[in-house]
Amino acid sequence: MLTKVVGRRYYIVEKLGVGGFSQTYIAKDKNLPNEPHCVVKQFKPQSTDPFQLQTAKRLFATEATVLQKLGKHDQIPQLLAYIQQDGDFYLVEELIEGHNLSQELRPGTQLGESRVIALLQDILQVLKFIHQNNVIHRDLKPSNLIVRQSDKKIVLIDFGAVKEIANISSISDDGENQSFTVAIGSPGYMPSEQSYGHPNFSSDIYAAGVIAIQALTGIQPILISRDYNHEFVWCQQAKVSNRLKNILNKMVRYHSDQRYQSATEVLEDLEKLTNFTPALSRTRQTIKEKKSTPRLDPLPSRKPLSRSISLLEMEEKFDCLESKNNRQRKQNNLLEMEEKFDSKQSKNNRQRKQNNLLEMEEKFDSKQSKNKQVEEQITHVIQPNISKKILLHKLQFDL
Repeated sequence: MLTKVVGRRYYIVEKLGVGGFSQTYIAKDKNLPNEPHCVVKQFKPQSTDPFQLQTAKRLFATEATVLQKLGKHDQIPQLLAYIQQDGDFYLVEELIEGHNLSQELRPGTQLGESRVIALLQDILQVLKFIHQNNVIHRDLKPSNLIVRQSDKKIVLIDFGAVKEIANISSISDDGENQSFTVAIGSPGYMPSEQSYGHPNFSSDIYAAGVIAIQALTGIQPILISRDYNHEFVWCQQAKVSNRLKNILNKMVRYHSDQRYQSATEVLEDLEKLTNFTPALSRTRQTIKEKKSTPRLDPLPSRKPLSRSISLLEMEEKFDCLESKNNRQRKQNNLLEMEEKFDSKQSKNNRQRKQNNLLEMEEKFDSKQSKNKQVEEQITHVIQPNISKKILLHKLQFDL
């Protein structure tokens, strides 16, 4: 193959790699001045299964169609030719000089937050464009992202797994139309709905978020822990601000309806983050310089710093708000518990008093009853004696 000429103008000079259903080469275009290099992709499926062969052929043709439509974007390779020769099919694409992102995302290597934000913005700008053209990439991963040598911009390559938003129909054995989508993607970067053959725009957003988390943690996606809800547990493994953490967590939610639904939404939140961070950094630097400078003269007017100080105060208030709310909730709970305890104590005291009064009343009634019985007994004994004394006294008087 290294001596083969494709389309009578593209001379193969080097083999790049082998994919699931294609082989890729670097070639020279002999028909142009300086013979610029380009990429030639040959349709060469490894499987002989009829269904897989038909699927691979369809995807190869779709890649050519999509590249023709999307190649006008600066961060997507241009399609130069689509050639059928000697029963084989070839794609000829623009060669992007640079290195793929996987060379930077080595295990144990952690990129800084500012670099990751810039990386995300680059990727999302391309995703925004292809989604607006009703295309899902479906295989977003570091090896398909080229860091262009000339300007360090991210270029998205390998559209062999793309899916245009339209049903792919086939005729089943019973003659009925049947819709299906082939599950395509790479483990670790492929969300659950895509593994079941139901990708959507948020599937690409998920993959971009996973790449960012990998860049921050230095951990391969398949090795990152998940909780009982299948959500990534990664924040303890990286130095990251709360705002970026929240954005990434929303990008990689397990359920697609809980993620960002468009690349534009993510870009808007990242823009707010980048606009806030430089202003805050300048504020901290200014305050640090003013603290280190001796104050020999009267203090200057604070008006020029009012906006920066306000930003710092806003961040401090924002960071402390949740802590204050938690403390307030705890205080309220303690007060509520104390009130309930006091109420219960008071109720218990009243009950004890009532019980004591009842007990005293019962004792008093019992004593009264005993006294009455004694009185009756005394009366029964004394009364006859008194009667006798009166009678004797009367007889003595008569005598």
